[in-house]
Amino acid sequence: MHFPNFLSFNNGNYNVSWIYNSETDRLHFMIDVMATGWVGFGVARRAPTGMQGYDVAVGGVLNGLAYLQVKRNS
Repeated sequence: MHFPNFLSFNNGNYNVSWIYNSETDRLHFMIDVMATGWVGFGVARRAPTGMQGYDVAVGGVLNGLAYLQVKRNS
């Protein structure tokens, strides 16, 4: 899948690409991060929302094993 939209932060250490699929009404994201510890990524329908109507993913590597946790607050 090709992601035509791209943003880069922190001198290229946090990169986000995305595409909107109008047939399924979904956003697809690809996150590429160079970090230690954990990494978070979140989206909201509008901002600021007082943490309402958002989705957040937190992931990382712990003891050599990758993990990803997703929190939805619609």
